[in-house]
Amino acid sequence: MWFRLVAAYAAGALALPPAAAWQLVAAALLVLAALSSRRGRRLRLACGWIPACVLAVGFGFLVRHGEGRAAASQTEDVVAEGWIASRPEPGRRGASAWFVLERVHGSPATGAAHFRSGERVQLRSRSALPGFGRRLRVQGPLRPGRGPRNFHAFDERHFLAAHAAAAVLEAKRIVVLPGHGGRAWQRDLVEPVRTTLATELASTLARDEASILTALVLGIDDSIDPAVQETWRGLGMTHVLAVSGMHVSLVATALLAITGTPRRRRGLCALLGGLALYTALAGLAPSVLRAAVMAAWAAVALHLGRPVHGIGALGLASVTLLASVPALRHDLGFQLSCAATLGILVWAAPLQALGRRLAARRGGKVAAFCLTSIGLGLAAQLATLPIVYARFGYLSRAAPLADLALVPLANAALVLGLAGAPLALVAPSLARPLWLLAGALLHVTLALADVVMRAGDPRWFLPTQPVALVLATLATIATLAAGVQVGKGRWRAGVFSQSGAAFAFAALAFVSARPPAPAWRLEALDVGQGDALLLSLGKDAWLVDAGDARPVDQGERVILPHLRRLGLRRLRGLFLTHPHRDHCGGAASVLAGFPVDTLYLAQASAEDPTYAPLRAHGTPVRLLHAGSHITLGPRYEAQVLWPPAVDSLRSGANGQSLVLWARGAALPQLLAMGDLEADGEALLLQRAAPALTGEAADFLVLKAGHHGSRTSSTPAFLEAIDAEVALVSVGESNRYGHPATATLAALEARDCRVLRTDRGGAIRLLLRGKTLWLERPDARPAAIDASASAP
Repeated sequence: MWFRLVAAYAAGALALPPAAAWQLVAAALLVLAALSSRRGRRLRLACGWIPACVLAVGFGFLVRHGEGRAAASQTEDVVAEGWIASRPEPGRRGASAWFVLERVHGSPATGAAHFRSGERVQLRSRSALPGFGRRLRVQGPLRPGRGPRNFHAFDERHFLAAHAAAAVLEAKRIVVLPGHGGRAWQRDLVEPVRTTLATELASTLARDEASILTALVLGIDDSIDPAVQETWRGLGMTHVLAVSGMHVSLVATALLAITGTPRRRRGLCALLGGLALYTALAGLAPSVLRAAVMAAWAAVALHLGRPVHGIGALGLASVTLLASVPALRHDLGFQLSCAATLGILVWAAPLQALGRRLAARRGGKVAAFCLTSIGLGLAAQLATLPIVYARFGYLSRAAPLADLALVPLANAALVLGLAGAPLALVAPSLARPLWLLAGALLHVTLALADVVMRAGDPRWFLPTQPVALVLATLATIATLAAGVQVGKGRWRAGVFSQSGAAFAFAALAFVSARPPAPAWRLEALDVGQGDALLLSLGKDAWLVDAGDARPVDQGERVILPHLRRLGLRRLRGLFLTHPHRDHCGGAASVLAGFPVDTLYLAQASAEDPTYAPLRAHGTPVRLLHAGSHITLGPRYEAQVLWPPAVDSLRSGANGQSLVLWARGAALPQLLAMGDLEADGEALLLQRAAPALTGEAADFLVLKAGHHGSRTSSTPAFLEAIDAEVALVSVGESNRYGHPATATLAALEARDCRVLRTDRGGAIRLLLRGKTLWLERPDARPAAIDASASAP
């Protein structure tokens, strides 16, 4: 079986059929299962191994995006009519919801003709949106999804594909139309009930406890504090917040206790009806759909007098959902749910058998409970390891502790919350005692989680390497194989498989502890309208500026995850060119969340009040002025060209910008200009022209001053430095008009290749051998100049 699983996964990754073919294959397998002989072997083949292999093919779709769309105008508006198909979710910049199109009007340049009635798009608005089912007329640009803006960052196209959405509709004007759309039962029954329960929970409990219990019971997690989410994510407990198989099993157990066995028709109908109602109440999330369909298949098998095969039920449930909603193959929650369930199903029997042996001994019940709790949690984590590694790049060392101490508390709160939900619909006062007790359990859970996080970050960050991903996949396969062998009593084969898993984990730890150290790598991260340059020399890394902190903290959201995904352990230095928010706003998060040896500031602006909170972090500070030198790495140093110790321009913070000239033997040069403008460039040429022009033959990378504005990068300056590549760090569609047309023309007139973060996202220049390579988040690597490293 496992050979077939691996072969199916490889086939799914290499030969990806279109959605129509996927539906045909899934439908054919379902027909085969329905028409199969009643003999046990054939039934297991049809209901077990084949769907499991097809499920593996579905995981092969992990690397594929949704169907492409014709390019649409980013500026011209369309007028779209349709209805809201989900509960609106608040965000940092307004609200969003899924929107089903009925009619789209617009010019040919907008691509409106490519969108058909009934297609889903994501509607984004800066104001609040009406509830589920309301019909709207929306005016605004309708655009296809964008690729990732930074390396290993959010991929909007993948996100849209996971929700079967075609594009993003950014609302400028919204008019509510008469009438409603969508399913009447969901609009008039389910959504009002969900809203009523969420309101009662918010009025009964404190904010944090109410938001978590709402997520546990109803699957509504948009009100959870981001800090709480980060804490639970660091402890490996985010699966608790997602309505999944655990919730469905509790509901199914309660229904069976009330209605009796599903072997009888009455019990089967009651169980299926109850599961359908709870699935609708939980918001039809992919994970709960998978669990509900899996439970339904198992109930039908029991009713027909057939044995229940866990992996077969998982395979059939997955195939059923993928046949009806092919876009689920992109959904991360669906992938994690299926993988975690597979790990639990494989290791449940061996762990339970070992637990029974321990429980039979004196005082062994506690040990049996600990073994089962930790073992099943580890089995789920190991089964999801390749997906988690590819998407998040870290594991939680505290997950076993959380599975043993915190998850049971959250599960107990879930039971109380579910028990109180039907009572609240009759009389809210009946549910409050149960919910208050659930809130107390969650309060204890939050307090313990906070204590663990304060003791040290429990996350183990893994650098992004293909070899490490292969090792993680091999470790997962060997662990699952060991579970199968031990479950069948084949202890020798199980020990052999687990030895292979241990070897793969040891190799993974070894590779992760020694990430590749490039000789020279320069990255301009996309932090919007701001600057963030990361220079890596071997194992040493230096950051120049850290973006803004408003409206989004770029230090926390972009820079810190990127540093960790690179496998870096510390920064040798953080240079802040000048005290403007778009350059130093994210520095507080970087200093608080990552070890930094030295903070470098310009002496001319060091006493600016903006820097006071940063200096309070306790990081050693070194003040720089024109003529200062910093050793960056072997045979590579940075010289400060500007500003002088005393501000001579008196033109504000931009005139005090640090200008760094980094150079070394057989490596490219970097000239980082900060926000220095034309007057500063003129004085800089007077003082440093002999040094700059004396090495003009070397390959020079220019970080264009002031985001490419018309007040910097003058023709005279560009003529003197003769740069080969210019990096322009600038926000997409910014209100300043950066970069200026005149600046771009001046750069092109000097045959300087211009690379912009607003077009294509982050920029990476990487030296391999004697060739400088350009890498972008959503493009193939390309060689820039074969002589970039020529001495």
